[in-house]
Amino acid sequence: MCHFIAKIWWMILRVGKSASEIPLKTQMMLLQVEEESALDLIDEDDSSPEGATTGNKFYVLVLPVLDGPLRITILGTKSNEL
Repeated sequence: MCHFIAKIWWMILRVGKSASEIPLKTQMMLLQVEEESALDLIDEDDSSPEGATTGNKFYVLVLPVLDGPLRITILGTKSNEL
């Protein structure tokens, strides 16, 4: 989820699944990160239902730096990089 400047006075919320979907002039981004459990790597048994994940979910808030005349924004690329 991110907030980007659509007009000089207006910000819009956008939700996506890859970095290539991040628009120009993004001012805030909230990422959901899932950590794989060590048990998933050790347990090669198919006893768990398909599609079930046992990883922990974390949220990361990314805010660009603002200091006087310096203004930085977040931008995604087509190769899914920030």
